[in-house]
Amino acid sequence: MALPPDSLETYIDLHASSPKRLPYPHTLAAFEACLNGWAHHRHFVAGDEDRFAKAFFDGFGDYVCARLGQPAPQGWGALLDSLGDTQTAHARFFDLVTDFEVDQTAAAAAAVRDLPAHLRPPPEPEPPRPDLVIYLQKLIERKDLRPGDGGIAALESHIKGWIAHRRAGEPDRDDGATAVQIYFDDWLAQQSQTKGHWADQIAVLCGIDEDPYACVLRMVAGLQQRRRDVIDKWHPEFGAPVIG
Repeated sequence: MALPPDSLETYIDLHASSPKRLPYPHTLAAFEACLNGWAHHRHFVAGDEDRFAKAFFDGFGDYVCARLGQPAPQGWGALLDSLGDTQTAHARFFDLVTDFEVDQTAAAAAAVRDLPAHLRPPPEPEPPRPDLVIYLQKLIERKDLRPGDGGIAALESHIKGWIAHRRAGEPDRDDGATAVQIYFDDWLAQQSQTKGHWADQIAVLCGIDEDPYACVLRMVAGLQQRRRDVIDKWHPEFGAPVIG
């Protein structure tokens, strides 16, 4: 499988051909959650010079609201989804992205260049090390930070955006992210005996009164433990350790 592009603009373009390319359930709300996951992981990457990404995450939501003349209390994705059928919303999103990029380019060209040294912003500090497990713990504690509508479908899109950005960057030592990236879909299907998406599987696995996000973290912890149990064990037929 090819690595995702490290440019946000190119990553967005991968989803332009059809609404079916958007994350399940193929809505712009799900895509916004995915892109926010990309953005959250980007926060941890030193030396990221993706100016379009910075402009997009700083201003695209406000730009959509201004262009449509409507507020977006649940995010720009939900606002665009409300415009009509999926095809209409999808086409409108990519029209707005194109217009946003043109406007940003014009604004950058009009900006003052080569600021004097005393006006230049200070260098940004080295970003912290990304850690998916710590991030999930934070989302359990702070429900106001949860992506989209706060449900597991939005979390799946969000985390897969995180993973897409991580795969496009330099290797790191985030064992939790590695486990989720490679094995988690199969692990959830096996543990729940349910095919489909995270929301369906977590609904089966979640305990009474258990926060579904806590259930996701519990499943990640179980997968990490399983990997530790088999990491040095070699399957007699396949050679490599078998997670299962």
